Amino acid sequence: MAGLLFGVIGMIVAIPTYTALKVILKEFLSENKIVKQLTKNL
Repeated sequence: MAGLLFGVIGMIVAIPTYTALKVILKEFLSENKIVKQLTKNL
């Protein structure tokens, strides 16, 4: 049961965190080739 609960909470935390990191990287490191590939669909 604890594994299932952690999985759900992990998804709830991970998705907004991932999106926020993509936006931050796009704004501050937009000239970096790797960042351009990660944020091309944003």
